[in-house]
Amino acid sequence: MNSDRIKEIQKGTAYPDSVSVQQALLQVWNECEQQPSEGEIDVENIFIPGIDWKSDKPILLTVEQFKKIIKELLNQKR
Repeated sequence: MNSDRIKEIQKGTAYPDSVSVQQALLQVWNECEQQPSEGEIDVENIFIPGIDWKSDKPILLTVEQFKKIIKELLNQKR
């Protein structure tokens, strides 16, 4: 959803300049901003399988944890 679509919806209401219509559209806009667009990956819900090197047990890493490990490994090689 983009601002042009919001304006189009607003114009289609009985009272496009009313505060309640504007507040409702703002709420929809904010909720849409929270959801990933079609084709966009929600990295917060992706887990990467790995092995805990201390215990040899399988673990799941978040994307942020994985990035941190990769950065640490890259820094060690320098």
